[in-house]
Amino acid sequence: MAEIKIEKKKPIWPWILLVLILLAVIAYFVYANNENDDNSDDMEIEEVDDVNNNTFNDSTTYEDSLYYSDSTNDMMQYSESIQDSTRIGTDSTYTKMALQNLSKAVTTKAAQYNLERSKAMEDLKQYSGQMDGMSDSKMTNMTGISKNFKAVSGNVVAVLQSIQTKNFPALQKEVTDLKQTSDKLTSATIDKQQVTLQAFFRKANEVLNKMNS
Repeated sequence: MAEIKIEKKKPIWPWILLVLILLAVIAYFVYANNENDDNSDDMEIEEVDDVNNNTFNDSTTYEDSLYYSDSTNDMMQYSESIQDSTRIGTDSTYTKMALQNLSKAVTTKAAQYNLERSKAMEDLKQYSGQMDGMSDSKMTNMTGISKNFKAVSGNVVAVLQSIQTKNFPALQKEVTDLKQTSDKLTSATIDKQQVTLQAFFRKANEVLNKMNS
């Protein structure tokens, strides 16, 4: 009789084990990917919260930062307008523009520190704005402007003194010196008080610089 060879069936458990391992690996990567997505979402939410918190925290100082920027710009404009001190008191247009820029710088500084409105401040605002858009020839020919130097300088001192008293007690001496110089100004023509005008503009510049630091 011929022998019949019976092949033994190969066990299937290794295949089952392999499939389980593959499923475990796939499940691991799926789980890890989902966790990374969740962490990413959490980070985005935290970033949004941080932005919102910063916006909220800075909202109280946003207006102050605008005033500070305006004050700095006006201060730079004023400083530039008195660079040529030899023209102060001799060049009427140059001197008047310097006084206008000083008025602007002082009123902006007052707004920065929420200074209460006063007649001196309102007069300075009016003076600093009355020559906007005018040509040099019109500015030179405006009657009565020279006589305003005494009043305008007094208003400058009054407003700076109020700012100093409220916010800069250490600058009392500087503001007092500025006031004494302003008191020396008269309603005479500017060419007759050149030295006093130069000293006034210089000291006002020093006070504003110290208030801006």
